[in-house]
Amino acid sequence: MVDGSADAIALLSADSAIQCVTAAIERLSGYTPGELIGRSAFDLIHPDDRAAVRDAFQCGVDAPGVPIRVEYRSRHKDGSWRRREVVGVSRLGDPSIAAFVVNYRDTTARDPSDAALIERERIYQSTFEEALIGIAQTSLDGAFLRVNRHLCDLLGYTPEELTATDFMTISHPDDLVQDLEAWSAMVSGAVDRYTREKRYRRKDNRFVWTRLTVSLHRGVARQPSYFISIIEDITERIRAEGELRHAHKMEAVGRLAGGIAHDFNNLLTAIVGYAELALAQLATDSVLCKDVEEIRRAGYSAASLT
Repeated sequence: MVDGSADAIALLSADSAIQCVTAAIERLSGYTPGELIGRSAFDLIHPDDRAAVRDAFQCGVDAPGVPIRVEYRSRHKDGSWRRREVVGVSRLGDPSIAAFVVNYRDTTARDPSDAALIERERIYQSTFEEALIGIAQTSLDGAFLRVNRHLCDLLGYTPEELTATDFMTISHPDDLVQDLEAWSAMVSGAVDRYTREKRYRRKDNRFVWTRLTVSLHRGVARQPSYFISIIEDITERIRAEGELRHAHKMEAVGRLAGGIAHDFNNLLTAIVGYAELALAQLATDSVLCKDVEEIRRAGYSAASLT
């Protein structure tokens, strides 16, 4: 009877982990039971709805045997958002069940406008995934909620690997303080966005330079909900700027060396010239001839070196 139910039925642990779920969940969410077991039941809930669902879950836990009902948006495996009605009851204290029992029902089709909503979500999802720039949605504590394909390619991680970590873990240590200060300023309302250049550590431990632009999405009652980050790879630009600075430095050194060589050559011309004048005035048997000849020879050698 349970397996044949149109509703998906799941057993959750006290910390919301999915312990088991019926096959009907695949029709509702696109995910097989095996893909969901062990994950938090809140993982796929729309960020704007997550707080309300957590509150409802806690109310159910605090009132065993009393059914609770909540509606929210859940992300389908195809990337679209579907409306879902959930009825749950805590049987955590029942030794034969020891779980929070949940019935899931898809209510998207109840609203005729939801067909257009699904299409808009499909377009949004396509734009999000195909954008040629990194895009991420990040929770208020820094955990990656959603990442697009370009960001995964840039950093060398799979989507699952990135959503299992946070931005602090893969940021260069020297860049963290500025990030955290800016995020705090956005949450407080002091600023609505910020832009900076920073380094992220790839999976292969190389650092890439990026241009980061972060804004804050506010949900119900303008409460901070999650951050939206646009991440552009500027590694090649930074490398090119470094090479240009090096070229300018070498050009300056070259000009300095050329100027010194020119002035030094003028001094050598005088030294060699006076040595030849001295040799012309000395008798060939003078004891000074050998010394002046050495001065002249050293002057010509120095001129050749210059």
